[in-house]
Amino acid sequence: DKKLSGWGPYAKGFGCMIDINSSLILLPVCRTLLRYLYNLATLDQSCLAKSLRTIFSFIPIDKNHMLHKQLAKLSFFAVIGHTLMHFINYSAKPEQTVDKFGHWPFVSGMMLLIIMVFIYSGGSDMVKRSNFEVFWYSHHLFIAYFAICLLHGKGGWNPNFWKYLLLPGSMYIMERIYRILRSQNEVRVMSMMAMKPRLISFEFDKDSAFGAAGYREGQYVFLCCPSVKKYEWHPFTISSPPHKPTWTVHIQTQGEGSWTQSVADYCLSIATPSPYP
Repeated sequence: DKKLSGWGPYAKGFGCMIDINSSLILLPVCRTLLRYLYNLATLDQSCLAKSLRTIFSFIPIDKNHMLHKQLAKLSFFAVIGHTLMHFINYSAKPEQTVDKFGHWPFVSGMMLLIIMVFIYSGGSDMVKRSNFEVFWYSHHLFIAYFAICLLHGKGGWNPNFWKYLLLPGSMYIMERIYRILRSQNEVRVMSMMAMKPRLISFEFDKDSAFGAAGYREGQYVFLCCPSVKKYEWHPFTISSPPHKPTWTVHIQTQGEGSWTQSVADYCLSIATPSPYP
């Protein structure tokens, strides 16, 4: 009998759930696309804007991070089910399982589990708030995760994952390319103020950052200081009204060794003191 046990189809079902959720999880982090859709929906009272607002009343794109986390939880649940079903199936029919799949799916599966431990551990709110760098770098293990997912299957290929990943993956790649192009834009710093305790304020030129489009209330920006960390970008809420010719962010430093403290120390080291008391 070369057939798998009755647990095999359950393992396959959980595997399909992983493939779908791991692909959809990219859509909530396509923030440029989401911002564009949000701006269209709030632009005017046109038919398109009203239609988008109706859709977004059921799919709230302003809660994209919550959706991202929910998809991650579903993926985690599916991974546990997929792993348990395969182990039970293997315990019932080990020879048939190895004959059908070989050893590579088990090796690649263990690699994926190890990667997920780092991604999920670094993705908790506690880690993100206290040490953003750990969150940032551990989350970029998603590149290895997707690469191994594509190879996780019989003969070193997953026959279904690429189908689910094709559209969300293409959209996310375009998103990252756009971010890279935007990151080449240098924004003029008009002033910097050190406040106590552990608070700094930056004032930036509006045109060099946003151009004619400007920004809207409640939006946030990602800032990078190449002199501190060339490839690190950190999100901060804009703390000034849109009608002003400049815009500001207020940053609370997170202590020695953090990116925020390094930026504050660097700016203070090159700053020209104000002539006013």
